[in-house]
Amino acid sequence: MEEHKGKVMLSSPIPEPADYYAREHVTFDQVHDKSLRLAAWLRENGVRQGGRVVVGGANSTGWVVAFTAIHLLGAVPVFLNSTL
Repeated sequence: MEEHKGKVMLSSPIPEPADYYAREHVTFDQVHDKSLRLAAWLRENGVRQGGRVVVGGANSTGWVVAFTAIHLLGAVPVFLNSTL
């Protein structure tokens, strides 16, 4: 991971009312740090290895962080279609 530290991993549009071309850029180390914090919070709230965690919403940097955090715990992400 050291060779990717500081490099942009994710780039996603910022929802309206932001400028049409506005984007959020998140680096590999930011995703890692956010995922570790979320994984710690999930563990504090009872998520364990093999447990299922529902992830809903549109594709976003937050979605990737949630997916990564769940896997760090050995839990299973269960995805909801945000258009349902």
